[in-house]
Amino acid sequence: MSKERLFKLIRTERVALFVGSGMSCYAGYPSASAFKNNILTQINRPEDYRLNAESSLLDVSEALVSQSGTKRTLNKLVIDVFGKKPVDTSIHDTIAKIPHFKTIITTNYDRLFEIAYERRISPVITDQDLTYTDNFQVELFKVHGCVTRPERIILSRNDYNNFFVENLDQSLYWTVVKERIISKPVVFIGYSLGDDNINIILDRIFKALGDHKHECFLVAPGWNMPDQVALARRNITYVDSGAQEFFDELTKDIKENIYSDFKSDFINAETLQDFIANYNLNLQLTGVKGPNKTVSIIPAGPEVNVLLEFKTDLEVAKIIRKYINSDSFDELILKNDQIKNFSVSLEGIRVPEDISELFISPSPTRTIIGDIRFDDDTAYEQVEFSIYSKKDKTKVSFTIKRSKIEILIDRKRSTMGASGKVFLDYSCVHEEICGSVKEEIENFQFLCNAFGGHRFKLFVDNKPIFEGALNKDTVSHKSWQGYQEHFILLKKIEKFKSLSFSGLKFNDIIQANWENARFVCKALDGEQIEQEWKKEMDVWVNEKDTEVMMSVKNLSSSENAFMFSGKETFLPVHDQQINIGYSTFIVQKPSLTRQGNVDNRGLTCYKLTSSSQTIHLLFTKQYQGAPDGKENASLTYIG
Repeated sequence: MSKERLFKLIRTERVALFVGSGMSCYAGYPSASAFKNNILTQINRPEDYRLNAESSLLDVSEALVSQSGTKRTLNKLVIDVFGKKPVDTSIHDTIAKIPHFKTIITTNYDRLFEIAYERRISPVITDQDLTYTDNFQVELFKVHGCVTRPERIILSRNDYNNFFVENLDQSLYWTVVKERIISKPVVFIGYSLGDDNINIILDRIFKALGDHKHECFLVAPGWNMPDQVALARRNITYVDSGAQEFFDELTKDIKENIYSDFKSDFINAETLQDFIANYNLNLQLTGVKGPNKTVSIIPAGPEVNVLLEFKTDLEVAKIIRKYINSDSFDELILKNDQIKNFSVSLEGIRVPEDISELFISPSPTRTIIGDIRFDDDTAYEQVEFSIYSKKDKTKVSFTIKRSKIEILIDRKRSTMGASGKVFLDYSCVHEEICGSVKEEIENFQFLCNAFGGHRFKLFVDNKPIFEGALNKDTVSHKSWQGYQEHFILLKKIEKFKSLSFSGLKFNDIIQANWENARFVCKALDGEQIEQEWKKEMDVWVNEKDTEVMMSVKNLSSSENAFMFSGKETFLPVHDQQINIGYSTFIVQKPSLTRQGNVDNRGLTCYKLTSSSQTIHLLFTKQYQGAPDGKENASLTYIG
């Protein structure tokens, strides 16, 4: 249970790692005992220093310094041994993928952590390095120095006396190290109970801290009971495990719990993102803190290992099995009452969720990227084709702009005509939201070509792999032509009026918008727009105006009646009010009938009708009034 408790502590981001030489052995570097023997071979007369195989690393190192008269030989040996290229960095790479460790303390001289973490770690070797620590980096306290700083290497007994025994309480460096041990639980790994270096450090620090330190753990394999009792006297909990095994199990435990840890605010979003990024996943976060926030973990690439786990009853299990063994490419939908204890794992990262529905659909057996080129020279490049295969059926799915096209090939039924046309079942679904007008024109051009039976070639890596044509679907072809014409009209309106129709809802392209767009474009082009007109219109005439009365009397059915509106006309197209200008009503084969009604202005009412029941509309940017030089009778309508 001690390992599980330690895992839980680490998942709260509060544990510091204290790493010894045993961890460097994985990279091909010697253990403390092996390095001691290496130094011992450099001493000419070990008996003069009363040295043997049982002597401590400190005494052996001190003897080499005494023999040489300087630390240069000892430091060079450290650099030669621990400065060479490691043979394996996998265990340190594993640790670097666990962002829960914010503080690492080590007595090792090598640069394994710096190699694994790259720029995400900040080595602290002297007091001066404390100035450059970064909250966004892992802090690495190298208490025995580093191969990059020979003058700071601590190995001989005299080094320990100078740096630890005498200055431990006064040194700023050790004040910070003690603060980390006070504020965090500590896990020691890569040490044996006989390591003099760690014993000296622990004795001094634990004596200084007294009862104020946090819980401590030591991870090592196969310690006997007396050694475990010795650890317990120092209030250190023993965890029986090898280092590689420990970090592999820790990684698995984090994967199992990191989602719920984040939902429970045990870790922050940065830690979650840093961890899942190691497995080609990204984080999308919305909402507020706490259990109600919405968390989405999504693949960052095209492929990800997914494991679904849930419980269900026997009947539902039969439905799922039947679906898996069928040749259907449709989705299977399971309701929440058919699913229990649902969870999904992405690259081993478990995401337990309550769901309302589960959609199960086939995954592609192959994906290719190709270019489609029609005989009319229209081309669509870098199209991704997803190919699905089941028994005697194959489905090809791809998206052009905003339309998803699916082609179903039934190898038992499909035939090829003499013209090279492949007779297949296919369908197209447009996305809910449209793209730009230009994008949609290209989109519907493709659909017109494809559903119109036009010949095309498919190129992969600039090599043609298919040539032919789909059988023409007259109904669909006509429909896509209509959509393309509509967006061509919208493009013309955009150019005239400097506005945008991007982001339209596809289902909003209804008859009213279609007709209004046509009307607006004709109006902007200055065309006369003919419309059915079965109405009667009141026209108020000043009978004292000789010129007007002359027009009324001379009006005949062979002439046109012009009426001019003094107000601008606006027409809605996809919720945008388009100003099409001032209108001129041209009544075909007009007839005026006097009603005799006189208003308070002294104007007499006439009824205007059209015997042809048609009217022409003309729109201008500016109000023009009655045209000059017209032989036709004209009336100015005051609306």
